Amino acid sequence: MDRKGYGIDDFYIVDQQTSQRFYIREILDACCTEYETSKLSAAQKLEIIDAIGLNRLTQVLATCFQHDNKSYDAQTEAAWAYRLLKKEVVVSDNELAKVDVQHKLFSTAVRLNIDQAQLV
Repeated sequence: MDRKGYGIDDFYIVDQQTSQRFYIREILDACCTEYETSKLSAAQKLEIIDAIGLNRLTQVLATCFQHDNKSYDAQTEAAWAYRLLKKEVVVSDNELAKVDVQHKLFSTAVRLNIDQAQLV
């Protein structure tokens, strides 16, 4: 078992707490259907990558294709997916911050309107 409760079983990442299994392509192959349809969020994928390590997961991805597709470049695919995930999480965090600010501004405006109405 790797740190943070994730392990590797063949071409799957296993969450040791829930026994959920995630196919390696779901996490590190941004050009495949499994990645696009994954129920894992970008933050969850990054958590798995941080727990097991990008290099180790890249090795698993490479092994997955070494017999069927010798021209597949797992290192490039994994690096690309990792960069996309990082950007997606940063954008999500920024969007959440904007929503939070908008909510605070709206709440303040509503409170001011209520206070002004009570003065009249």
